Amino acid sequence: MDIFGIFDGYTNILVPVVQNFALLFDVFGVILVLVGALVAFWKWGQAETIHRNKPDKKREDVEDLRVHFAQKMVLGLEFFLAGDLLRLITTPTLDVLTRVGVIIVIRTILVFFLSRDIREQKNRPAHKK
Repeated sequence: MDIFGIFDGYTNILVPVVQNFALLFDVFGVILVLVGALVAFWKWGQAETIHRNKPDKKREDVEDLRVHFAQKMVLGLEFFLAGDLLRLITTPTLDVLTRVGVIIVIRTILVFFLSRDIREQKNRPAHKK
């Protein structure tokens, strides 16, 4: 007897539920990336106008917003990954497996560069006001 046979009667219920959760994770990921992009764009506009004559302060503000935006992108990718993993459980196809692999690679690269940027920011001397 197959141990997973106990779920055969519930497959028609569980698969749609899991797929709906996968869609919910995708929506959260999109919202995070969009909100992060909007906030970054807004702060970039502020840095460009407020610190127009202070290039050092403007550069510092832009570096800060780059790190914050990258953090939102990485968190959004985590939600995409969770959604794709749930999809992989319910419909294990090569397409879903490829998307999971691509997201993992992109996330790894982003986290590497984000960690490097954060280290550089911490080692940067404090800006004098």
